[in-house]
Amino acid sequence: MSVDTNLKIKYANCWEDPWVLSQALRPKLGSRILSIASAGDNSLSLLASGPSLLVAADLNATQLFLTELKLKAIMHLERPEAIAFLGFQPSKYRWESYEKIRLNLSEAARSFFDERKNDIQIGIIYRGKFEKYFLSFSRWILPLIHSQSTVDELLRPKPADEQQKFYEEVWSSWRWKALFKLFFSKSIMGWAGREPSYLQYVEGDVAARTYSKAAAELGSVRAQTNLFLRFNLKGSFTDLLPDYLKEDNYEKIRLNAKTLKYFHGPIEEAAEAFGSFDAMNLSDLFEYLDENQFQSLGKRLLKQLNAGGRLAYWNLMVPRFLSSTFSTLLVDLKEESERLKSEDIGFYYDRFIVEERR
Repeated sequence: MSVDTNLKIKYANCWEDPWVLSQALRPKLGSRILSIASAGDNSLSLLASGPSLLVAADLNATQLFLTELKLKAIMHLERPEAIAFLGFQPSKYRWESYEKIRLNLSEAARSFFDERKNDIQIGIIYRGKFEKYFLSFSRWILPLIHSQSTVDELLRPKPADEQQKFYEEVWSSWRWKALFKLFFSKSIMGWAGREPSYLQYVEGDVAARTYSKAAAELGSVRAQTNLFLRFNLKGSFTDLLPDYLKEDNYEKIRLNAKTLKYFHGPIEEAAEAFGSFDAMNLSDLFEYLDENQFQSLGKRLLKQLNAGGRLAYWNLMVPRFLSSTFSTLLVDLKEESERLKSEDIGFYYDRFIVEERR
């Protein structure tokens, strides 16, 4: 895959569960970790494990700038201020917080954010293309379907049987079904949310698949505390925080900050540039490749994965499994994968895959 020269934030947050990722990769103190940067959240969460090296790689330099901004906020702001600065709590002083950390940013990142005062003041976690897509749903589409009090009732803590009953009898109206499937159709999602090229290998009805996954989550008690679903329905994370900003991880990330290195370019080139690794977070990278590209990339990555090292990645709508192609090199940890997927708050993914190098 080629380097992306479009300097816009595509994802302001990672929409994958860092807990299942950490459980899958099992990073140990001193591990060498390779991670797709995206919005930085999962890479920062893995940084809390105490690696000797963590390489955050991305084709889009903007995503690396965002990862750097979040790390510098953790390093140079006290936790309450960092939480407010990024956008998780209200603040009138985000630009003042930015000015505290801007000289600690790389020249390229500083230049990028200096020109985006409005994004900083609004809260950077709301300013990605994907987040704006979700915000348009919560602000303009959902109010046509349900009142705010109905949304609050769906999210209110209650027993499993009450949650399911409320979903079936109140939430799952014809209007919900129709507008949901329209908004999350392949054409609208590609135009307003994800990049159109990201969906080129997807077959079947995107909206119907997304709807069935959402229905299962909304009817479950997990909907009451699901960080991602909260943003989708409320337009913010309210009182929920991502893993990297939780109190237990904040100081650990500060202590390990110097072990994080950035790489602008393909992840296979990052792997070859930094040597062998014990763990690799590959996000949903394989979703966007044809079969030949998938196999070529997998071959190069496996050369850099140590014996006993682990890979973890998601399939959204395109099935891709390295262990089916490289069965002599990889063990498919199917039972562990399925167990972790059952606990994954990223309910929209088809599969979560964990594999281990022989």
